[in-house]
Amino acid sequence: MSGTDVTGHCLCGDVQFRIEGPVAPASPISAEDALRWGGRHMTHVRQDKLILQNGELSLSWYGREGVEYGFCVICGTSLFTRPEEESAMVVAVNHGTLVDQDEG
Repeated sequence: MSGTDVTGHCLCGDVQFRIEGPVAPASPISAEDALRWGGRHMTHVRQDKLILQNGELSLSWYGREGVEYGFCVICGTSLFTRPEEESAMVVAVNHGTLVDQDEG
């Protein structure tokens, strides 16, 4: 793990992940479904940089209109959004699930 990696997890802590490398600032979203799903800010990362570290069995995906929404089945936390197409390179991470980078 490099010094620029960022970690995150769901509310109950079962689903834990790491994003390799620096993370771009969160960007506001305006799509109605995305707002209902995960709030106002998402961080976009390459799918190959998002490493699931724990909770594979607790992470479930819901598909709707070409988009998949990843969530924890235990606590219900909205975690990820990605296009359903397998060739998609980017996943949006709910910014609220990231561990504060300013914490020691």
